Amino acid sequence: MEVTETERDGLRRGYDVIIPAEEITGRRDARLAEIARTVSMPGFRPGRVPVAAVKDRYGAAVLAEVIEAQVKAASARVVADHGLRPAQDPRIEIHRFAEDGELAFRMELEVLPEVRLPDFGAIRLERLVVEPTPEAVERALLEVAERHGHFVEVEARPAARGEVLVCDVTGHLPADLLQNGPALGALAGQPGVAPSKWGLDVSPGLERAVVIAGTNGTLPFFDMMVRGTARRGGFIRVFPGAAAGVPATPGQVLTLCLQAEIVAGALPDGATVRLGFNERAANAILKASRVPVEPGPGEMRATIALTDDRALTLVRPLLEISLPNEGAVNLVLRIGPARLFVGATEPEVPPFDGGTLRDVAIEIGGAGPAPGLSALLEGMAPGETREIDIVYPSDHAAAEFAGRRARFHVAARALRVRQRRAVDDDLAGAVGAGDLGALRDQVRQALQRDYDLRSRQVLKRAVLDALAVQANFDVPQGLVELEFAEVWQRFQAERHGGRVSVAEATTPEETLRARYRALAERRVRLRLLLAEIGRAHDVQVPLEDMARAIRREANRYPGQEEQVIDFYRRTPSAAEALRGPLLEDRIIDFVIGRSTVAERRVTAADARAPA
Repeated sequence: MEVTETERDGLRRGYDVIIPAEEITGRRDARLAEIARTVSMPGFRPGRVPVAAVKDRYGAAVLAEVIEAQVKAASARVVADHGLRPAQDPRIEIHRFAEDGELAFRMELEVLPEVRLPDFGAIRLERLVVEPTPEAVERALLEVAERHGHFVEVEARPAARGEVLVCDVTGHLPADLLQNGPALGALAGQPGVAPSKWGLDVSPGLERAVVIAGTNGTLPFFDMMVRGTARRGGFIRVFPGAAAGVPATPGQVLTLCLQAEIVAGALPDGATVRLGFNERAANAILKASRVPVEPGPGEMRATIALTDDRALTLVRPLLEISLPNEGAVNLVLRIGPARLFVGATEPEVPPFDGGTLRDVAIEIGGAGPAPGLSALLEGMAPGETREIDIVYPSDHAAAEFAGRRARFHVAARALRVRQRRAVDDDLAGAVGAGDLGALRDQVRQALQRDYDLRSRQVLKRAVLDALAVQANFDVPQGLVELEFAEVWQRFQAERHGGRVSVAEATTPEETLRARYRALAERRVRLRLLLAEIGRAHDVQVPLEDMARAIRREANRYPGQEEQVIDFYRRTPSAAEALRGPLLEDRIIDFVIGRSTVAERRVTAADARAPA
């Protein structure tokens, strides 16, 4: 193998590599001979197939396999021989290759910088010390008294959180042929996990990841990030149902509903979005039926009359984004629940057993007739009506509701507000504190925990600021670009959801990009510095800390705890994502222990971490 260095500029390195022809042909011929010993081909006995016949049929595929393996091995050898520490996988470009000739390629990469450890003695930190004042304790006691007061009826007006609406409620379970229409079970990660019974697919050149899994109100959603370079005829597909499909009959009319919107990035030019079905016989697709739709915050709907072909037995619903042109793709698609029913109009269904309630008192933001329903009544006034969809948790106690979508018709009749009770021993007894003195102690301890957490956040920010001053080294731009893409997509999602300040919303795009790029560079630089501190001083995350972190994560998915724990056991990259913040906190503690730390007593307001 011949290697020539072509670039050495800062952290960038480039090499031209030539692999001799005999090395390529030798490995190709050895692989063909191996196949000839096991392959079956018409006209030849097993194990007696001539290599020439194998080469005619499999030669191109074997050669591609050998080239890929040789390039990978040669790149690894260049890295080892030159003592490189790549920041990312090298970029490979084949320069020339002809059958039975040498292979020439160029590899380009960025290396990790030499990171000098900081001067811990030069770091001066301040730990804010906050203690609950008597006034703060009394204010907290009044909040407890407010929460445990009784209700009185008032004049009609929009209801606020903590107040009570007296309502008539009727609930029913809408028709849905999908096994998991609500899209439960998604897990964020790289690439993450699709909702159970759902499928996600992208064409070659693209990669996808479930970057967020959560709820919007009471409806589950997951954010699928898709990025890469699409080839002509590329696609993004979301299948809201099992691969086996849904039973169907010839000529049947079906309606598919799905929530989907783009929350970051944009569709490439020429892309089309369609909703529909793959209509299938037992072992073949009979027809691909699609209806153009427009992604947005509302529910998309497609009503399709199926083929009359008597071989039709199944349909597989899907959302398909067609990418006719070659080009870059970088977007985040938010997918919500789907449902499938027979006919062009939604069938009427009667209320479920126990689903009709009269004059029921519902505290806004508190418990209600169904999980999450009460929070969606905020702002509703007596005399108004609302229709609200919710999804029951998959572990709901009533099996007939677990994981099901329900629709509630709510009519508000009256409004009641809470009247604060007296702060006394009776209040303490009502909350299980024994007497007022014990309740006051509990409140003081809760405030202290909150203040200590705030102080820790301020101190951590100060440590990072102090380290950033000493982090004077170049950073790989490839890592900066990856970090910027993640930060920018998160900001776009926040902006799309109306969760940014007016100042940011009106700031020019170029200014925002420059600001977030600087943030990305700071994060990469600090990450490299913290990693070097941890490596040099052998800072580790104890196994028990990792176990607690995995258990906390599993507890976020009631009913799926064991699956989540198994996912982290089987997926090192996901476990590493949990380990990262734990290791960072350990390294921060190490830096604090080596620095000069002074304490200063402040008020609770002064202990708030900067934004």
